[in-house]
Amino acid sequence: MGRTSELATKGAFGLQRSKLHPVFFKVWNKLPVDCFLPLSWGQDKAPAGLDQEAPRHFVMRCRLDFNKEAKALVKSGMGSAGAELYPSEQAIRALYKNGYGPTKHDKIKVRMAKAVLGTGRTGVLLTNPYDVQRCTVDDFKYLYGLRWGIETAYGTRKNQLQMERSSGHRPICIRPDYLARLFVYNLQSLIEKQCEPYLRMVNQKREHEYKINKNISWAFLKHNIVKLFLENGPGPILVELKNPFQKHIEPIRPGRHNKRIKKMRRTKGKFQTLINYKRAI
Repeated sequence: MGRTSELATKGAFGLQRSKLHPVFFKVWNKLPVDCFLPLSWGQDKAPAGLDQEAPRHFVMRCRLDFNKEAKALVKSGMGSAGAELYPSEQAIRALYKNGYGPTKHDKIKVRMAKAVLGTGRTGVLLTNPYDVQRCTVDDFKYLYGLRWGIETAYGTRKNQLQMERSSGHRPICIRPDYLARLFVYNLQSLIEKQCEPYLRMVNQKREHEYKINKNISWAFLKHNIVKLFLENGPGPILVELKNPFQKHIEPIRPGRHNKRIKKMRRTKGKFQTLINYKRAI
């Protein structure tokens, strides 16, 4: 994945309230064996019951009081330590529903690494490469930091593309809306990728590095995307879209953070978009 391009090669959705839902296992089993996957909170017990004949490498963050080994590591002066995870009863039931047959005696060996994260707080990372000489704590910290790109991609899809908004509540209504927005998301990323030579030229002359303004690029797509399906040759239309992409760029300011304001959102009823985004043009 390049700095200015993001592609969603697979798209799936499931119930938000389901624990260890089938989407996770379907994606996990189709991943290359030699890949490295950064996982989010709430999935820290999932690998305990997964098939270990062809394990995938992962790194995830867990709570400081996740278990006794994590508590001991936080209090100690060590940077990492080994531990063993066992599946909970809830995880075992969920894994059985997805075709796995673990027991409470099945275990998976992990390595716990203590690191100071970008926020200044101490975090405990779980991973399964054990070679201390080959993979250091800083390596795992860097790999987990790559997950921020995934989180910002989720924010783009939820708030700018508003993927949670659909024309109905049944799967037959949600699926086409979701896939259509996924197509638009990938199309925007591909056109943005074609603008990289122009951005490199601009960045040589300016103080800050610049990137494409995604919010404005969505606006240009909504007026022209239908033409791609009406014309025999979409080439000229894609070139026509590339020009306004390049005209609307914004600077990248390293280290810039906006304080997150958490607000109560209604859990029932129709989708409620966040108020810090608005449609452009």
